[in-house]
Amino acid sequence: MAAGDIRVLHVDDDEAVTDSAARELERDGEFRVSSSNSPTDALDRFDPATYDCVVSEYELPRIDGLELYDRLAPQFDRPDFPFVLFVEQGSERVAAEALNAGVSGYLRKGGQDQYDALAARIRSATGSRSRRRSGDDADGCARALFDDFPDPAVVFDVDDGDSRVRRVNDAFERVFGYDGETAAGTSVTELLSSTERDTVATSLETALVDGADVCREVRRQTADGEWRDFLFRNVRVERADGDSLRYGIYTDITERMDYDRCLTELHETARRLMAAESSDAVLDLGLAAARDILGHDLNAIHLYDETAGGLVPAATTEATETLLGDVPTFTEGGGSIAWSAYERGEVSVCADVRDDPDVLNPETPLRSEMVLPLGDRGVLLLSSTDVDAFDDADVSLGSVLAATVQSALQQVEREQTLRERERALARQNERLDEFASIVSHDLRTPLDLAAVHLELAVEGHDEEDHLERVAAAHDRMSRLIDDVLTWARDGEAVDATETVSIRSLATGCWEALQTGDADLTVTTERAVEADRERLRRVVENLLDDALTHAGEAPSVRVGDLDDGSGVYVEDDGPGIPEDEREDVFDFGYTLSTSGTGFGLAIVHQIIEAHGWEIRVAESEAGGARFEIRC
Repeated sequence: MAAGDIRVLHVDDDEAVTDSAARELERDGEFRVSSSNSPTDALDRFDPATYDCVVSEYELPRIDGLELYDRLAPQFDRPDFPFVLFVEQGSERVAAEALNAGVSGYLRKGGQDQYDALAARIRSATGSRSRRRSGDDADGCARALFDDFPDPAVVFDVDDGDSRVRRVNDAFERVFGYDGETAAGTSVTELLSSTERDTVATSLETALVDGADVCREVRRQTADGEWRDFLFRNVRVERADGDSLRYGIYTDITERMDYDRCLTELHETARRLMAAESSDAVLDLGLAAARDILGHDLNAIHLYDETAGGLVPAATTEATETLLGDVPTFTEGGGSIAWSAYERGEVSVCADVRDDPDVLNPETPLRSEMVLPLGDRGVLLLSSTDVDAFDDADVSLGSVLAATVQSALQQVEREQTLRERERALARQNERLDEFASIVSHDLRTPLDLAAVHLELAVEGHDEEDHLERVAAAHDRMSRLIDDVLTWARDGEAVDATETVSIRSLATGCWEALQTGDADLTVTTERAVEADRERLRRVVENLLDDALTHAGEAPSVRVGDLDDGSGVYVEDDGPGIPEDEREDVFDFGYTLSTSGTGFGLAIVHQIIEAHGWEIRVAESEAGGARFEIRC
């Protein structure tokens, strides 16, 4: 036929498909395409004098493509009028029915070359039908359909209890790498299996020989050693002479099986993620899953940091650090694909980041990117140096992983909050126990002592001496109550702070104490962020402890630690025995008969409330030295 003389009626209920087909087929002027989006309309419009070929989808409203063929066939002006099924979803059953019905071709949509393949099939059907139909029309139709079938297929016979390949189609040679001559005469199950027949292959061979209908998932090896997954089905087509042809059709399901395997591994990863005890463990597991399960080693997790005002890299793979060096922080005003996806809370897939107006660095070595939000916590960012590296399966699996990482981070936070509450409750219970001890012992003892001396004074026994002892007992109870109230209050966490000069605070506390002949030297100029009143009590208690235990005229020093991490308070007294230094901060510990045992316990409590550390050491003069790292 001359250029432009191949007239095609294309039937498909998707207008976008018919428009695309018309545009592509008519590009070189060889075809003239009329589109119909309804099989009823096609039946009304069809005239064999007007069209040279009909192309139809199988899935149509009210009737399918083969029914359309049956209803058009009586109008055909010749038995080999070209009719091509151009389908969205492949089906061995439909292919077999099409083979029996006598259609000219069966093609599956999809891929960049779909319209080139369709054009070639139409040319073949319209240009050489007389030659192909001469002799046996049914066999010619069957061979054409077999050769054009998009899935690998074999024709096989059963001989002496074995299935033997007669021939293979083009798709078989392309996918498996075996030509027809090599494949002919081999067993259907042995050609693509391992050298040793396994139980699965034996079972399949038995079913084929027995003529049973087979639909099984099989794993087969190509000529270059690659293992792929297929859905194998056998189809029997009855011939006009009463004989039958046996077909084996392999539908490649490798991607689906890989997806299922990835999903299974992600479910196992989810179990480990939900059992993680820290945020760092969650992040590490998330990165490993993105690398090992999804197959993308360029990935990172960025978490929102309020101080930084953006998404800070919290965990990155070694490959990412090697490629990028410094992994950037994404901020609201900085402009980035990651921030845009985080702000929208939607998965973002960029085929080529260099074409995206939101790209942070147009010169980045990365080309494609997938951003998976982790709620308000941040994003899981997967990247590639290849263009268009992420498909629908990556989006689906990545979304599962991101959702699990988000849930695991939430659980870790909940458990940390619960543990903190449990620790706070334990501290509270411990305080209640200590308070009960104070009431039952420390306050009870001076109270009982006061009662005894008061009774003796009333009875007239050395009244002045007994009343002095009553006053002393009352004074001790008063100091105990003051210390208990301080201890109860100062154990709470520090909320509000201000800048406090250690020099000024130490000098003020010293002036408020009864120092006598004692001497204070302050060499530090350090200022710290602290609760002033509570820090005053720390310094006051430490200075008072030196005045109490270091002798009649002690020398007390306040200065900076050598490593610059804090300050010290030391004296030149007898010091604290090394084996007792771990106990000095315990509630009730005192070396003085007049002490309450609360002074250093309160110091330790206030230091911890600020998040600092305190330890006991020995001064150069052999006295007590308290080192505060703040």
